[in-house]
Amino acid sequence: MKIQILERDQIDDDKWDYCIRQSFNSAFFAFSWYLDITCKNWMGIIVDDYLVVFPFPVTSTIVLRQIRLPHWIPYLGIFSQKPIDSTLTNKLLSFASANCIRITLNPYNKPDEYSKVKEYAVLDLIQPLEKLEQAFKTKVVPAMQAYKNKTITVIRSLDTGEYINYAKQYGHTSKQQLAQLTRIIAFTLRYKSAGLYAAYDANNQIIAQAFLIKNRNTLSLIHCSCSHKHINGIFAIIYHLLKHNSESNLTLEFPFHSKEIGSHFTSKTHICKVYKRCKLLKRK
Repeated sequence: MKIQILERDQIDDDKWDYCIRQSFNSAFFAFSWYLDITCKNWMGIIVDDYLVVFPFPVTSTIVLRQIRLPHWIPYLGIFSQKPIDSTLTNKLLSFASANCIRITLNPYNKPDEYSKVKEYAVLDLIQPLEKLEQAFKTKVVPAMQAYKNKTITVIRSLDTGEYINYAKQYGHTSKQQLAQLTRIIAFTLRYKSAGLYAAYDANNQIIAQAFLIKNRNTLSLIHCSCSHKHINGIFAIIYHLLKHNSESNLTLEFPFHSKEIGSHFTSKTHICKVYKRCKLLKRK
């Protein structure tokens, strides 16, 4: 087994992205294009000829080198075509050289040591819509009824500019985060792997919007915003997605909006372990 650590400019993007696409635990957060947009700098640990890869964002100062996830990446970790055991997981984590490491691993990485766990809601869409509805919390019911009565209408037609302008008014993201989000949306729409949705009230006024990315059999809610905390609009968008994708082999996940949105549609979660290691340099 050959293990090497490569700087960003040494990584073969085609081989890297092929590994992510073919991985049993594939996640678009780990594609080279997504890392380039969201990270100022990142490196990769590679096993053999890109059979296993482990991306990690790096920030450095004169005395401190850190590995931490940026805003638009909820988890990373080790990606491979076949499940790996904890022995290899621990070995690759030990290769990540930095003064301080704090990284949330994907749900399929099982390190021996971790500081805490993070959970995010996931909903398998294989069941009929009527069956999915049985798991909804009561807070979703008004939005569901408004959607059925057509007092809330959901469409998929916003362009990137319209979406970002609305997010500026009602979102809670910084200028840098919005700039990164703009690039993410533009890239994914170009390759038809994403959707921008908007919810309108009975007066045809937009009340909420949402951005989702599809990767293989997973739909991920990446960002959403609503006017005057009109959460019913976002709930209606999610219900619209369920209506049009139920009885499929898709899974809807809420890596960024699990508690406030995802938990109202499902009680199932994926558990991610947070690996933490810190060794500060001593001052002379």
